[in-house]
Amino acid sequence: RVAITAGTDSDINRLFRIAHTRLGSSSEDCPERLGFYFDKPAKPDVTRSGSLASQASSVETNNDSKTRWYDLSLTYDAPWPTHILLTPHVVQEYNTVFKFLLKVKRCQLALQTAWSESMRLENQFSQEVLKLRSDVAYIINNIQYYLHVDVLEANYDMLISEINKTRDFEQIKSSHDKFVSALRAWTFQSNENTAVRDFLDKMIGIAFTVSNMIMNPSEDNSTAIANVTRNYQLCLTVMFRMLEKGASMQHNSLMNQLLIRLDYNSFFSVTMKNRRQAISSQMGRFRLINSNKDSNSNGESPVPSSSEEHVTSPV
Repeated sequence: RVAITAGTDSDINRLFRIAHTRLGSSSEDCPERLGFYFDKPAKPDVTRSGSLASQASSVETNNDSKTRWYDLSLTYDAPWPTHILLTPHVVQEYNTVFKFLLKVKRCQLALQTAWSESMRLENQFSQEVLKLRSDVAYIINNIQYYLHVDVLEANYDMLISEINKTRDFEQIKSSHDKFVSALRAWTFQSNENTAVRDFLDKMIGIAFTVSNMIMNPSEDNSTAIANVTRNYQLCLTVMFRMLEKGASMQHNSLMNQLLIRLDYNSFFSVTMKNRRQAISSQMGRFRLINSNKDSNSNGESPVPSSSEEHVTSPV
């Protein structure tokens, strides 16, 4: 973990070139026009910060390497005539998708690193935290698969197919604009999918928390594990409800596709159905007990029933 400095942009671009070369690509294929840079952190607002200490804290937070990775952006020097396609606005759209993909990939790598650490230090972690890591990793891995196969590859193949069918530049531009819009929509980065996007971000945050609990274990973290598990189950339940509701709408096939990836064997849908039935049954018993209490307070005789005897009988 190092702070982001003025030379970080050049360093990361140099590493990108080295990685591109080691993948076996020739120097002629190296995308010299493609580069990376870190967005400048927002300057602290003196009128809102209230003190020099709070300003210093704000700068320190903005310069933290873990959070600054989310400020990594793409830049592309488009040659003529592709500059008509890759306008600054379109590049910004690509950056929105790129930042989300980077966040998911970093989350996946963090969970994999945590798994390696748990294998290296056997019998030093509770089964609860290991199971939680496994459950969260399943969700993140399937989200990653959805993004790369169902979103990137599928839409890219459609774009290339449309380009090969025409020699009209305006038609190519229209197909590319649809491609960029589809990427934003299918990655839930458009304004129409803010609710799903927020819960995906929450799930990613939970995953980072779980990996950090394994990489930096404490002697007694049972309470923390229970809290994270409860947050994970709540987040997963709400997210699945939104996906199920969206999948029932014909124009939201993207939610249906993600739901298929996450619940291909119906494990989550069956589990949540049983959980809802259990909660509904429990609430019914509570209502029955409260109605009996109200009847007794009014001097009325409650009507006996087998379910009432079961609820009120002491264990």
